[in-house]
Amino acid sequence: MEDGRRLFAELWASQSIEKVHLCATQLPTAQVDPLRIDAESDRASVTFRYEGCGYAISDAQYEYFLFVDDPNCNDEILLLVAQHFNALLRQVTTWTELIEVSSEPRKDSES
Repeated sequence: MEDGRRLFAELWASQSIEKVHLCATQLPTAQVDPLRIDAESDRASVTFRYEGCGYAISDAQYEYFLFVDDPNCNDEILLLVAQHFNALLRQVTTWTELIEVSSEPRKDSES
């Protein structure tokens, strides 16, 4: 991504963003920020810190996109975070593919 973040999972939006925010608070040792909802676009995001990295979950129409601030964050930690939210959402689209990719930015995420 141009801003340096790494997209590491795309999950179906099968639950409300409020439930995703609550799920984030249940991640052991996570420091979760208040839920942010943009009044103009009605888009929401959940942000938190976990294991030394910053994370953001942004809602799109039918999916949640999970980003990590540090593109070199350990893949095992990213997998753990993706699995934590998948337990709530139950359907994963592409995180296994993204986790297997090296920490180098994906070509399709550079635009």
